[in-house]
Amino acid sequence: MMLRGILRLFGNIAFRIFFIVIIIWLGLYFNRLFDALLLIVIILQFELVYMQYWNERSRHIPIFRATLNVSQGDLYTIKLYNMSTEPAYSVSVCRVLCKGKPLDPVRWREFIKDEITPCLFNSKKSVHVIKINRVFFETTFTPELCALEVCYETKFGDLESFYLFFYGSTPMVIMHQFKQPEGFLTAIPRYIGMLIISRRLKVSAKKLQRKRSQEQTH
Repeated sequence: MMLRGILRLFGNIAFRIFFIVIIIWLGLYFNRLFDALLLIVIILQFELVYMQYWNERSRHIPIFRATLNVSQGDLYTIKLYNMSTEPAYSVSVCRVLCKGKPLDPVRWREFIKDEITPCLFNSKKSVHVIKINRVFFETTFTPELCALEVCYETKFGDLESFYLFFYGSTPMVIMHQFKQPEGFLTAIPRYIGMLIISRRLKVSAKKLQRKRSQEQTH
């Protein structure tokens, strides 16, 4: 398994280096080396700008907290708070998933009610309220391992969502994890670093194995 990962790293590095070599070769062939090098620089700059945009975007994702009140007659009340300094716009329940499959909105809207909150910000007075039928929650929602998907917009206008699971009467907010873009040329130093770390781990493992075998012989 480790060998497969190392081979994959070698392949990724080789493919990217081959891409650079081809551009430089074409530049030399057509006597446009400066343009070829400029193209490589432009690709690098584009990737760096995109990485910066991604990092900026990921920093502006709100963080949410939820509470569940089970003491109000036929309805349970879920209160959703924004714990970050980043506002969330147009907050509302957009889907209900049970065992990983979305329920028909016609069905779940009979038991789950909420109104769109135009802006949810960091304040005790700013709260998004979701009301869910007690019988539906106890007989269908919890036994079928259901979750509420809450949708919202960031201040950049990006549509995002998170999930509300329930462990008994304890709500749990599960946010989406943003995977950092791999990049193309900018990934070469990271791949090389991973190869160096893999090599060092392999050498350390051999030294440890040799030491243990020497201790056993003595």
